[in-house]
Amino acid sequence: MSTIKLKIENLGVTKNKGQGWNAWIRSTDRAYYSKFCQDEEEGKAAIGSLQPGDTILLKYSVKNGFNNFVSYQSNSLESPTDKKTEKQEAEKKPVEQKKEQLTKTEEQRERVIMAELKKEEQAKEKVFNDFCLEHYTSAINTARKIVESAEINETDPLYVPIVTVILEKIATPRVYLKKEILKL
Repeated sequence: MSTIKLKIENLGVTKNKGQGWNAWIRSTDRAYYSKFCQDEEEGKAAIGSLQPGDTILLKYSVKNGFNNFVSYQSNSLESPTDKKTEKQEAEKKPVEQKKEQLTKTEEQRERVIMAELKKEEQAKEKVFNDFCLEHYTSAINTARKIVESAEINETDPLYVPIVTVILEKIATPRVYLKKEILKL
């Protein structure tokens, strides 16, 4: 069992697809806590008079990846210091909004930079692919000319293996060649 102090964002009682009902609480940190109930009245009783915005101490357990709440304490949790911190948070909000705007601007800049880098990479890859197509087409034609100059007919069963061997020798891709092309 764990206990956590949380502020309620939303809550309710919903019917399960199978049997029973679920009383659920959603905290401001986007976590859900639920409790299985036999009927709707039991679910409403489990939530009681809680409302969005209330701060509670919630006792819960985790089972099968779900946060199942057992009980909660809601009375006298908000002290005067909590109210002061809420006022201080309200005063800090304009500063935080500026920070959020800055981070959004930085994210946009980063997206633009990444898009430009991706375009450059695609352009380099296209240059390389065009070169390879031209290179291999030339190599295939050269291999065919060599085999034809040896007076081997296309109907000969050895024609395809011979062209393949010659093509491999002529058109073997070389790593340094790719690096040189990408420098262009």
